[in-house]
Amino acid sequence: MVVGHLRDMFEGVHQGALRCRQAIIVTTMFEIDDTPRATFIPSADRPDRIQAWWLQTTGLMRAMLGTLGFEVVDLVESRPTFAADGELPAERLCHALVAKRVRRPG
Repeated sequence: MVVGHLRDMFEGVHQGALRCRQAIIVTTMFEIDDTPRATFIPSADRPDRIQAWWLQTTGLMRAMLGTLGFEVVDLVESRPTFAADGELPAERLCHALVAKRVRRPG
């Protein structure tokens, strides 16, 4: 669940993908949408409250993984319990994209 906390999300996924021969699993609080899009989360009026940089769609992660030589084969839902943004621990809806390597990036 680190991807949204990285300023350079694609580089983080790229570095992880370099270490994966057969499959990669990316899990976070995705917005389920086929459109490849990311939303910038921080607010200029609250720079001291940066918890994450990006909210990304499943479509964006599919596009990133495809560029890196992977094909998404499954979308898995989970509801882990954790505290976010100073709130009490609670169940949060998360998803994991499971992708298999279909080619080495060129």
